[in-house]
Amino acid sequence: AALLGAPAAVGRVLSLLDDGREVVRNEALQVLGALAASAPPELANILAFAGAFEPLVGLAEALAAADTAGGDAGAGAVLRDVFGVMGQLLTRHPANRRLFAEGGCLPRLSRLLELPPSHKAEQAARVAMVCRVVWQLLTP
Repeated sequence: AALLGAPAAVGRVLSLLDDGREVVRNEALQVLGALAASAPPELANILAFAGAFEPLVGLAEALAAADTAGGDAGAGAVLRDVFGVMGQLLTRHPANRRLFAEGGCLPRLSRLLELPPSHKAEQAARVAMVCRVVWQLLTP
């Protein structure tokens, strides 16, 4: 609730999602997750309209690419956090859903639905998480 009085702080937390240090990025994701889970509607809107979806989708794309290439062993857990934050910001927030859909995030997520013929369980789980986000867009 203190962030309602300091909207610039939201931008600073969001900028940490682009930090090259995994620990910092993951901690920022945890903070966003905690904020989104307990956020009053106003704060959820501030997070969304401050640009939360862009770095979240970008992070999901990067983690999915690393996972597909066999690089990041912890990508699945971080992806769950990313999609969890997205879900929190979309659930019961029609304006945020509209922003997400009209802001170009949906086509980017559609690329995460692709699975190689011989895929791992983590990749199938990623597809399920994307489907859950799409479901949240369709459910009032």
